[in-house]
Amino acid sequence: RIRANYRRADAAFRRHYPDFRFFYAVKACNNPAIAHILRQEGAGIDAASVNEIRLAAELGLGGEDVMFSGNFLSDDDIREGLASGVIFNLDDLSLLPRVLRLGRPGILSFRINPGYGRSNVGDFVTNAGPDAKFGLHPDQVRDAYRQAKAAGITRFGAHMMPGSCITDAAYFPFITGLLMDIIGPVARDLGIDFEFIDLGGGLGIPYRPGEPALDLAAAAQGTAEMFAAKVREYGLRPPKLKLEPARYFVGDAGFIVGRVHAIKRSY
Repeated sequence: RIRANYRRADAAFRRHYPDFRFFYAVKACNNPAIAHILRQEGAGIDAASVNEIRLAAELGLGGEDVMFSGNFLSDDDIREGLASGVIFNLDDLSLLPRVLRLGRPGILSFRINPGYGRSNVGDFVTNAGPDAKFGLHPDQVRDAYRQAKAAGITRFGAHMMPGSCITDAAYFPFITGLLMDIIGPVARDLGIDFEFIDLGGGLGIPYRPGEPALDLAAAAQGTAEMFAAKVREYGLRPPKLKLEPARYFVGDAGFIVGRVHAIKRSY
């Protein structure tokens, strides 16, 4: 089931934008055997911690096959990330001087909050928009890339987290357009060629009976067409397109089996 999920999604996006790759957000299920299946299928690893970088290394993945999107990194985290050669994806501009004090990433990305987000699993999981904890405010994006370029970094990407478990196909081209309207002018005005744009995860699955599934073909086509149109609009050199789903690959590929041992009756 995991392989079928991956292949279906990979084919849907490559059909409309061939320079495409999935990175598996290993936090969804970090069982090495499960992660190895997705590595065999061609996925990179989205790592939120140095332990997940180490897991990727055990699977034979390192360097630019790993996106390091840790929050509130310690100096030891930064040192290990730099030594491993992974892509640094910084969640806040305040991290940049600390990273540069300890070294210089070969390629740097900033996680951008596009100013809007949605969640199908509850307000407590809102990864974008005014109430989200992730990503740079749009007003900070230009200064972030300007500072990084001034520090001598020459290779760049951009990233966002669009939402959580979204099953509305139209949402993905919409949020892609928001991101591209933020970074397109920045790339053009600063003379930056983004090597990749990572649209994050958010590909949803049904959790309840009768809940509709994501129309993946429509989501992929709409997203790729919006992405390509914005690349042309801002005169960008076409970057690699990345996504980093998690639950979409593994969420419906198993069962939890348990037994009720006691029932407490209270208020």
